[in-house]
Amino acid sequence: MLMTTPSTQQTSPLSNQDLNFVYHTIGANSAQASNATIATVSSGLAQAYNEFQKLEKNLTSQRITQYQSKINALSQEVRTIKEETVRQVAVSELKQNEIVAKKQKLEEVRTGIRVLSGNPVPVSIGTLFVIFLTLFLFIFYGSTVFSAFFAKELQNGIIALDWFKKARLQGSGTVMTVLLFPTVFLSLGFLIHTFLKNNKYAPIIALVLITLVFDFVLAYLIVNKSHEWTNVLRMRNGLSTIPWKMAIAFTDVKFYAVLATGFVTYVIWGVLLNYVFEGWDSLK
Repeated sequence: MLMTTPSTQQTSPLSNQDLNFVYHTIGANSAQASNATIATVSSGLAQAYNEFQKLEKNLTSQRITQYQSKINALSQEVRTIKEETVRQVAVSELKQNEIVAKKQKLEEVRTGIRVLSGNPVPVSIGTLFVIFLTLFLFIFYGSTVFSAFFAKELQNGIIALDWFKKARLQGSGTVMTVLLFPTVFLSLGFLIHTFLKNNKYAPIIALVLITLVFDFVLAYLIVNKSHEWTNVLRMRNGLSTIPWKMAIAFTDVKFYAVLATGFVTYVIWGVLLNYVFEGWDSLK
């Protein structure tokens, strides 16, 4: 017995009851065409339709499972692609920033080389000034230390300019102390260059304050020693002495002269030393 069924590949708007009627109608027409009874064909057709529904249900469930698996796989692939894209963008931005920073640094180096290599005169002059200032600080602090701690008289009223000669008369210990003491201030000035190079400004402020305290103490002792020598001269001339008071140091111009001469020169020397070192590094 030949029977035709509606295509399962197309979506039908009919309900299950309508489909049953359709199948029954098709079966009845087929049965009449083959001289079969309607009861027999109706029973067989109902059984065939039930089997067909089970088959369609299983096929639909399998398709749903297959499609869901594909959807899950595609979703995971999309997430993986998005994550990889985000990572690649971040890496690309990081590399781009590094490239820009290196280009800027290279341009700064090239600019410095063009300026300094084309005109090394400023660095050479700065080097000469550093040498002169180094000699000045060595002589100044040597004479200042001798005047503050070892001099018995200050005939010029401020510092002993012939400090080395007088130090020799007092022995090798005095000579070594006077000669080595200026290196303390020169070392502090050299540290200023080191901290400027590393952009550390807090230690620079601390070094400047320490040097200021040193100079303050030296200036105070020198003014005090000068005052004592003045009293000696007054006594020789039959005049009364003037008692020492701390306020005398702060009203004496010699105090500020010693303080400014040492401290200001020291700061200039430290900054100029940093400029010279950076200049020669750029020339290399």
